[in-house]
Amino acid sequence: MSAYKESAVLEYLEFVDLSYNELRHDASEMYTAATMPRLRTIILDHNSGLDICRLDYFTGQSTIREHQHSDLIIISASFTGTSRLCFGLMKRENLHVFNISYSVITTLSLQELPASTAPNFIMDLRGNNITNIQFFGTNEYEATKSRFIQPDVTKTTVLANLTQMQCDCQYWWLQKALNDISNLRVQDITCSDGIQLIHQERTRLNCTKFDCGDCVCRRYATSTTANCSSGQTVTIPMVEGLSHLHAASNRIESLNASLFSDKLVWVDVSANGISRLDSKTIKAMFSKEDRHFKLVKNKIFCDCTNKVLLKNFRLHRHQVNDKF
Repeated sequence: MSAYKESAVLEYLEFVDLSYNELRHDASEMYTAATMPRLRTIILDHNSGLDICRLDYFTGQSTIREHQHSDLIIISASFTGTSRLCFGLMKRENLHVFNISYSVITTLSLQELPASTAPNFIMDLRGNNITNIQFFGTNEYEATKSRFIQPDVTKTTVLANLTQMQCDCQYWWLQKALNDISNLRVQDITCSDGIQLIHQERTRLNCTKFDCGDCVCRRYATSTTANCSSGQTVTIPMVEGLSHLHAASNRIESLNASLFSDKLVWVDVSANGISRLDSKTIKAMFSKEDRHFKLVKNKIFCDCTNKVLLKNFRLHRHQVNDKF
């Protein structure tokens, strides 16, 4: 194509297919395509070395910006090295389809989605390893709503097919946006628990995630959970409102009576190094009838010096079902 880029014939092309070639990041074809006045469809599939959103395609190319046509309808660049969205670098008023499936996109930035005059816009992101969805702003829901809620805004559909997304805490705003805004659809976002984002319980998503020691805590409206999965935790974090503690397979050797507040209902300290507990801690542990424990694979000493703990295991077997 580059051999013909000065030819007047390019002025009349409406369809260009350059798939299965060896286009690279520095391909001059990208500049040439941008100046074709009648081009409606460009196919660039299966050019693994091509990133169509490289900024250096457009940096300093003021002549390209001046001549970029606004009538491009379809851009397809699947199975390429495209690594991000770049609608801000191109005119896209009449764009209907933007296909960058099976590329290397990791972040879906909703504010990057184009504002166009086409009645419907479809972006195909299937086959990308997307781990983050964002809309920059202090209030992501309100920012997304103001961007897409107007009745005359293009109906935007993103074919995502995302699986194993870590949905807790950070995506309550997206769930609410997808339920409230009819002009925006992001299809098939499945969370790590196998449930689609739009079907998740709102209370599970509306939380604040923060580090607590070498654990990760999540604060909800009325409770807090702690997940200690490093395998190196020695001390259980003392967190206000702690309701669920998940600390299996660590290096915890003791529990403290102060841990057992009225809110704490689940304690998993299985596969740690707990062997004995003092009488004050034992009394605090079983002070709440609906508190449950998982203690299996600890080296609990079954001797007379540990008889208070063993007795409470028998008395409260409905709370501790593990066998030692």
